[in-house]
Amino acid sequence: MYCLCETGPACTFTNAATANVNGCICGGAACSTSGGLYCFSGSSACSRGSACPNNNGALINSVDCSCGTSACNSFNGMFCSSTYNQCSSSAISVCSDTDGNSVNSQTCICGTKTCNSDNGLFCHAGQNHCSKECSTCGGEGSLCLETDGTTANSAECICGDASCTDTTGLFCDYSVSVCSTGSFCSKTDGTTSNSAGCICGAAACSATNGLFCISISSLNRCAEACPLGEYRNADSSGVCTTCPAGQYADDTSDMRCKLCPAGTNLVEEGNSFNHNELSDCKNCPALSYVPFR
Repeated sequence: MYCLCETGPACTFTNAATANVNGCICGGAACSTSGGLYCFSGSSACSRGSACPNNNGALINSVDCSCGTSACNSFNGMFCSSTYNQCSSSAISVCSDTDGNSVNSQTCICGTKTCNSDNGLFCHAGQNHCSKECSTCGGEGSLCLETDGTTANSAECICGDASCTDTTGLFCDYSVSVCSTGSFCSKTDGTTSNSAGCICGAAACSATNGLFCISISSLNRCAEACPLGEYRNADSSGVCTTCPAGQYADDTSDMRCKLCPAGTNLVEEGNSFNHNELSDCKNCPALSYVPFR
């Protein structure tokens, strides 16, 4: 969080291609004659130069310039890789060793990060991670090897932006940077029960509160099976809802409704007991039909 103690007009040119005439506000930054009048509002960056002419990371630029969403200058380096929006004090290329086991010889691009002598030249591109020691060899600072949340790691490890420990748990879900003391639910759309207790987003599912997990968007909910004739999914916000016309539900292990067979229909709505078995689907009246669905 920052506090911008400057007032003034918003910058007219905000794509870093054209200099503004006077000082102006560039997103969360204040551009000035001394700091630079080229504004890139997407990253609140001001620069004294236009887009970097050397932008493949191999050649140094001679003046301050904009490198994608970054601003290259004497502080963060004059080598620009616009593909990765990265500036560096030395030539930039994609890391040749990207499994975290071997050290790279120079500054390089590691996924969305830049590995250098400051943050380390061991690159694990799969987790966008730079370190000064082997990141998959065990020991302090090692990355989690089990990252889908279903299997516990054997030792403390880094899980995205989180640290998995004996206290926070050794189950890592790298996709959301979350550590847990229990495995994460493998079935998360609310239609099928998980076989055992598991972590469902911010909730913990168990035999007590239900093994059906709905973890989609901001919805993290555990629930028990719906009654026959009802279904549950993200569209129903995890609430058991009577099957619509033409459908029924006769299995509490599957929270989805089934279509009535061709030539039959189910017009009754509103009451789940009218949608809870195949026999609720009635033959179509004479001179009418329901096509195969």
